[in-house]
Amino acid sequence: MLFQDANRIEPEARADGSKDAKIQARRLVVRHPVSYPMAQPQRSAKARRSAPARASASDLGSAANTTPSKTQRRLDLLGLVLALSVAAVAALQPICSEDLWWQLSRGRQVLLGSVQPSADLLTLETAREADWLGGVPGYLLYAALGAGGLMVARLAIVTFLAWRWIAAGRFEALLTGGLALLAISPALSPLPGGFDVIAIVLLMAWSSRARSLIAEQRSDRQELAAAQPLLRRHLAWLGLLFFAWGNLGGGIGLGAGLLLVTATTATLLRQSLTFRFGSLALLVAGVAGSLNPRGLGAWSDSVRLLFPAATVSPAVLEQTPWAPLPSAAWGFPSLALLILTLLWLARCVGAARLGSIPLGAVSGERRTRAVQFLFVQGLAWFSAANVPLAIAWLASDLVDRWRIASEHHDGKSSQGAGVALATAAALILAMFFSGRLDSLGWGIDARLDPRLLEIALAETRPAGTAFADDVRSGGMLAWTLPPVSDRPGLRLQDVPSRALIGGRLAEHQHLLVDLRTGRQTRYWRQDRSPGGFWLALQLRNTSLLCISSDRFELVRALEPTIWKPLSLDSPVIPYARAGDAAYADQLLAVLRYRQLVNLDPWTYVVPPSSGSEFDRDLFGLRETAVGESLLVRQARTFRAMELHYAALRVLFVGRQRWPQSGAIEAEIRHCQEELAHQERRVAGQASWLRDWAAQSSDIEQLEPRDPPRLGRPSALLAAATKPAEPPEVDADEQETEAKRTLLSQLRVYWADGPAAALQAAGEQAHRSAAPPPAAAVSPHPQLAYAWVCWAIESGQHEFAQELGRSLTARPLPPNLRILVQYRMEDAEQ
Repeated sequence: MLFQDANRIEPEARADGSKDAKIQARRLVVRHPVSYPMAQPQRSAKARRSAPARASASDLGSAANTTPSKTQRRLDLLGLVLALSVAAVAALQPICSEDLWWQLSRGRQVLLGSVQPSADLLTLETAREADWLGGVPGYLLYAALGAGGLMVARLAIVTFLAWRWIAAGRFEALLTGGLALLAISPALSPLPGGFDVIAIVLLMAWSSRARSLIAEQRSDRQELAAAQPLLRRHLAWLGLLFFAWGNLGGGIGLGAGLLLVTATTATLLRQSLTFRFGSLALLVAGVAGSLNPRGLGAWSDSVRLLFPAATVSPAVLEQTPWAPLPSAAWGFPSLALLILTLLWLARCVGAARLGSIPLGAVSGERRTRAVQFLFVQGLAWFSAANVPLAIAWLASDLVDRWRIASEHHDGKSSQGAGVALATAAALILAMFFSGRLDSLGWGIDARLDPRLLEIALAETRPAGTAFADDVRSGGMLAWTLPPVSDRPGLRLQDVPSRALIGGRLAEHQHLLVDLRTGRQTRYWRQDRSPGGFWLALQLRNTSLLCISSDRFELVRALEPTIWKPLSLDSPVIPYARAGDAAYADQLLAVLRYRQLVNLDPWTYVVPPSSGSEFDRDLFGLRETAVGESLLVRQARTFRAMELHYAALRVLFVGRQRWPQSGAIEAEIRHCQEELAHQERRVAGQASWLRDWAAQSSDIEQLEPRDPPRLGRPSALLAAATKPAEPPEVDADEQETEAKRTLLSQLRVYWADGPAAALQAAGEQAHRSAAPPPAAAVSPHPQLAYAWVCWAIESGQHEFAQELGRSLTARPLPPNLRILVQYRMEDAEQ
């Protein structure tokens, strides 16, 4: 794409010797129906006078019959509704950028007078950054208007992109732009990621205007001399774009790469005018992009961000946002990139010509577009973080092609009812499968809520340095702490993005691996570097760890160490060393909370919606502030902290609210599996209860039940303390009956929780108190052990102890006796 040569003239124009015919032929190829904020080329007076004179009678007759048909009006209405719907769904999403608080912290630091905010916030950073102003717009909006200010900016960005991508008058452009908007919606915020997307779109608009400008110039000196002011103004726009881009975002390397591809391709194809203009544009972009505190280093920093595999081992990048796309977690953005790539290829292969006019005007332009396509695809597939930028380029390029196609059809569109219905179906499916309809709202995503982190650190006296596992946890900590000043206090060590630019990402990831695997003592890695997190944290004077609650393996690995959590339910969990006086009070408070949620009679209550900026999904229309995904995340965090009973309490409450949730059922099963594994580790064999509860086959047989009523613990206690079985009762028959009884009670447990299971067991024991001989038999030990476990899970400690004592007074198998004693220790805590 970016430019095309002035010597590209259609055969019809070459046959005509007049200059006006040549100019009109060039305009026919490259004329763009949308105007941009650039200076318009000056047409000769002769061309303006001669254009109306060549209008034929047939043209006048076709122009008179311009009344759209009823079908066309309906199609236009459908396109308008689809465009507005997609734009609204893409815009009305809570701010969910992982680096939100990090960028706002940088913006706050800049407004306090710093020109190197990252170096002031991080202890391991010394260099200045090019995008030092990237957090200022977002911070100003948030400081003035709160989350509403960020959402207003988001609406403005989506409106601009919808105007550029959707308002092309064709359903093909609507499909392309709609998919792109839905895919990159999380990145559309007044933050560096959003500025990169806007800059790509503006650069594509500038390049389209540049193609038209160059094609309308003649090769004679008089024409070129008259066009010099216009060329200078056009280059000035490019310089302004790269100046703003270099100070606000980190993707200027992509823009320079596109310009470099154009100039290189023009050289190989011997397109002199395109080469001269492209080289000058590349020079202007290089100078303007270097006008920042980082200087020429801005380009090397951008290359590191866009192509991290050039400086970092792929094994290190696997667990980072810059992992190669094939090995990264695929979601809707990756799928949209694949679809847009196929559309681009299909457009090039299947529609190489539109009537008698080549789509790319000449083979040189098509080759330039192809090289740029490969360049952008390479960036996306080598780093998943570049997917939004690749989608923005593909959408802009495809929409530009649709517009050119519409222009060649004299404004008429080839859209028919079939194309319209297919586009509508595709966009509706995209809105559903992208998950954007479930997260409609206004504000900031609940995963970015820093209030619980603030509460956890409010009564502490932090000092030293803090290690953060990712940019979300590091940004939330940087925002929670007071602004950096001359007085000593806690400072953040690093964030992955700055570690990547500074060459410290491998060290950062190795430390995370050591924490996750529990490697405390010093050892030597395969790359000959020293490992072990104990000495590394000591050398950095680390007093606090900030770990995202989504990293369940890391939370579990820290559980047996001296690092203890300062919060149980924060999206980012701070850890301090046991015995540290600065955090002693908070550590003791959290120990009491652990006892409360795991063993005391505590019931999880889904928090109601408060209307704050962090729980306004679906615009505050939801009754609760916590959705299914956040509830499962809280249960997983409890499970990672070895608080299985607390996790089950949360999950059973969630099961009552979302009875058909597969994620909740799977998490309950994981808790049961870990409890069964715990029993095997303690006694060598799991009980019937845990072994059966962990089986997925029983889940399919569960049926929803009414909420549990008050239990009958007295009936259960009476059944458990009955005398030993009479000799006339067959042991096999008793075991079979016990299995049948436990299975029926287990279904109640799966459906409604331990309290309901005790209720059902109490009613069954009360009904069995009558004459049948088997009723006089004391319950099977496995059945009584299940009652003990359910009593502990529901917080009925005294009843659990009474049941346990009655069981220990009876002859039990060795493994079951160990399990009963082990559970009685839980009840005594």
